[in-house]
Amino acid sequence: MSTPYSFDARFECAVTALLVVSTRFFNRIGPHLDPERFSNPSAKLLVTAACDIYEKTGKAPGSEAVVLQRIRAEHERGRVKSAHLEACADYLMDGIDAGLPDVDVTIELVSDVVKRVQQEAVMDRAFVTFAERGDMTEVARKLEAVESIGRDDASYGATLDDFAQELDRLGTVDRLPTGFKELDAETGGGPARGEFVFWLAGQKIGKSMALVQNAAIGMYRGLHVAVATLELDEIKWRARVLGTITGTPYQDILQHGKKSVAFERYESIMQDGGMGLLAVHKFGGHQTPLSAVLDWVRREEDRRGKRVELLVIDYADKLIGRNISDSEYVQMRDVYEGIRLWALDSNSWAWSASQAQRIAIGEMPTANHCADSQHKVRVTDGMIGITRTPDENNNVSAKILAWRNGPGEGKQAGPLPNGFEFGCYVRSAAYGIEVEDALLKGDGDLGIFS
Repeated sequence: MSTPYSFDARFECAVTALLVVSTRFFNRIGPHLDPERFSNPSAKLLVTAACDIYEKTGKAPGSEAVVLQRIRAEHERGRVKSAHLEACADYLMDGIDAGLPDVDVTIELVSDVVKRVQQEAVMDRAFVTFAERGDMTEVARKLEAVESIGRDDASYGATLDDFAQELDRLGTVDRLPTGFKELDAETGGGPARGEFVFWLAGQKIGKSMALVQNAAIGMYRGLHVAVATLELDEIKWRARVLGTITGTPYQDILQHGKKSVAFERYESIMQDGGMGLLAVHKFGGHQTPLSAVLDWVRREEDRRGKRVELLVIDYADKLIGRNISDSEYVQMRDVYEGIRLWALDSNSWAWSASQAQRIAIGEMPTANHCADSQHKVRVTDGMIGITRTPDENNNVSAKILAWRNGPGEGKQAGPLPNGFEFGCYVRSAAYGIEVEDALLKGDGDLGIFS
């Protein structure tokens, strides 16, 4: 059994977190570490997974989601217990939440410990070699290699073949628009497959309508869309989606039922082909764990014989974490990390919304308004703030508050005419409606066949 490194427990947690999220730290230290010398069982699993990824790909993981997914894959093969998987996620987030230390300072501290361990091993070998009158050249080479720990970058580098493949991959990223043309232009078309983005807004701003917009856009793109609603009932949700994809006021649908022109328009759209599937299911707010939602998604996939490519949750703040006795702060970490892992694992999109704290109507939220859990900002791939003007026009605006995987952060769109009449957030997202033409007409028939 290997002797553990002489790391303080909190320092070991910080080192583990850096090995997972910092490519520079891993490339300088990671290849020289022995995971079995870590004291904490979760640290051993996390470092082992990070090293396995490096051995297989030649690259540092650089992402907590990637490492946790590696451990999840081992869990599905029966090699890691569920409790260990959950403990790893908690341990990793504890390290990140505590604040990651300076990379260069930590490299120096860790390399001192690792050098001492490896120097002792080399010197033991030197005594044996000397006693046997062997060649000390190899011993000298190993001592020199020990001295380079923490100084040299151990990454494999990349070939021109790697470069060509990477350019090809970047050129074919499948993206799903947000519905705000200005924001999509800045981000290359919206979030990519495997990403989880959420809207941040105050009360009565239109979070559900922004999520209806996501679902409708997914249907435009031919996706199988699953909507878990913990806010509106299923009838209102479906009426809003139908209103958006047919350009029909959704209150007309609720009032006139089958007599509404929306159903005739929907039939014509479906005959043209290309429209995706929609499933909406109501769950109890503040009593439903994410696992129940994901179980329903799997049942929906089995029923339709088609995998869900867009999961919309209205909204994730109303889900509960694995342990109901945990604080809301911790539970939101579990929920949001779980949604992100689902998106990554299934190579699908996920959208939700969160309630901004202490914000007035008309004020654009910031990351600081996400006070119930800053995990949301760290875990997700993007956060977009939305607001509306507190006047009779109710124009809407959106701003990219965080965008992990590309440019666009800080870009704002609006004020724009709202699409509340149709059930979506921005008017131009309703199928077939051009904002200027719709406003100039002023009549009640603004559908796609007008």
